[in-house]
Amino acid sequence: MTEDRIEGSIQKLEGMIAAHRKLLAQIVLALPQSDTLTTALEDRGVMRDGQEDPGAVPTEGLALELAIAEEMNRIRNIVEVQRFAQSEE
Repeated sequence: MTEDRIEGSIQKLEGMIAAHRKLLAQIVLALPQSDTLTTALEDRGVMRDGQEDPGAVPTEGLALELAIAEEMNRIRNIVEVQRFAQSEE
């Protein structure tokens, strides 16, 4: 696979992930328990590794957990932005 094709594939995947984030945020906002789900996203957005500063010291095997926490934060941020935009309407 050429470098251009790899780059194109990566960009396509990033676009698909961004679309999923936006859709998930819209679903969260549409549900009656939106505040509860937002709180759950916020809680899951912090990796619990027993350290005083969560995630401060990267440890092998934690890459997946860190990625999940980062993704939960991204989704929560989109929810908050959309919620603010709706309140401004």
